[in-house]
Amino acid sequence: RQETNEEGLIEAGDEFTGNKFTLEGIEAIRRWLDDEFAGEAALTYRQPMDGLVSGISVSIPEKGNKPFVENIIIEADVYPFYGRITDDDGTPLSEMINAPTDIVFSQNLAEELGAEVGDTVQVSGASENFTLTGIVPTSAEAGFENIIGALLGYYYLDVSAIELFPDVDAGANTIYVQIPNPDQVDEIADELREEFPFVSTTTTTVIRDQNSQVSDAVNQLVVVMGLVSLLIGGIGSV
Repeated sequence: RQETNEEGLIEAGDEFTGNKFTLEGIEAIRRWLDDEFAGEAALTYRQPMDGLVSGISVSIPEKGNKPFVENIIIEADVYPFYGRITDDDGTPLSEMINAPTDIVFSQNLAEELGAEVGDTVQVSGASENFTLTGIVPTSAEAGFENIIGALLGYYYLDVSAIELFPDVDAGANTIYVQIPNPDQVDEIADELREEFPFVSTTTTTVIRDQNSQVSDAVNQLVVVMGLVSLLIGGIGSV
């Protein structure tokens, strides 16, 4: 087997942006998956906005400005691998984003700006304006893994939009892999780390365990709060 190293496959970042996969790195992992699964595995990725100001704020002329917002730059035609992200009418994300200048807002961001589909949107660092083509429920992305999106709102752009941000290079900070047999996920993660030692992995097994731990912690907190409420109620009744 050919030895694989990180030269040309990752690009070093700073303490804030971290390292990212280059396009060559993404394709190297894609080729490895094709070899392992005869083309039956799928790969997609999220593009980081690692410029100083690019993507961190949005505004709608004559309506408002949001100085800090979460940006989610993805391959809109395949994201997400599991489940569907739709607007209130059931239109999927893949149909809402069809061009580099299409942008989709979360509901909380749209409400804060008074945004409507069809509005012209300005994104910091971009050389062109965008058109708001959809609004999705905040819960579509926000949660334990995206606290910023839940608090500040977020937007989606397709990775093709990166060409509109002069100070951002194409690449990936997160790569998602879907394999034919989910039972192999831990085994494949080990092989992937062996082939690409600079890669860290999080499998569905790990996520399931983390979610279980969070659920247990929340349940325990609810029980404790219930006991505290009973105690306070008891004290008040004396």
